[in-house]
Amino acid sequence: MSHTTLLVIAVAGVAALLLLILRARVQPFVALVVVSIGVALAAGVPAADLVKTIEDGMGSTLGHIATIIALGAMIGRIIELSGGAHAFAHYLIERFGSRRTPLALTVAGFVLGIPVFFEVGLIILMPIAYGVARAARKPLLIYALPMGAAMLTVHAFLPPHPGAVAVVEAIGASQGLVLLMGIPVTAVVVLLGYLLSRRLTRREYPMDPAVYAEVYGETGAEEG
Repeated sequence: MSHTTLLVIAVAGVAALLLLILRARVQPFVALVVVSIGVALAAGVPAADLVKTIEDGMGSTLGHIATIIALGAMIGRIIELSGGAHAFAHYLIERFGSRRTPLALTVAGFVLGIPVFFEVGLIILMPIAYGVARAARKPLLIYALPMGAAMLTVHAFLPPHPGAVAVVEAIGASQGLVLLMGIPVTAVVVLLGYLLSRRLTRREYPMDPAVYAEVYGETGAEEG
């Protein structure tokens, strides 16, 4: 089987995985197993060897990444409970000034996104974005969009986040080297995301009345 055919099968597998998770709402682990079996069969793996291949692959991968993910989760929890994330974000806001608060929150999302998982980081920093938007009487997206984009970018590209760790182990790379080289590359992507978010938030978008009331403390209004 040619390299081009294998590449097409891999791309089709990724597309199928995304459709199962995002459109069909299939549980991610189940979707991953189903797609993996389909890709293996399409790539020519004998059906009799599927179970052994899955067991060997999952055992080898989990043996390498479980410790890293667990320790990363613990570090993130320590940062959350200690109040360090809030202190760091407020420090950046004071340093950058009120006019550059979106940039300050973007930097906070980038730095905190390395040890803290995306969902946890969003829970930690979103109240700060709410407070800033309420005080400035400006749309929430101005602050939340670049901050969330920064954390999501780090979550996708850098260890100790699960996806990045799994990819690093699959290709046999060094975790430390990937992190060292990935930080400046990710920083550039985060900066581009910040600039794009500034452009996207030039117009106002409607908000759900319940969210508007929670952010601005008012009811019966919709603003962007």
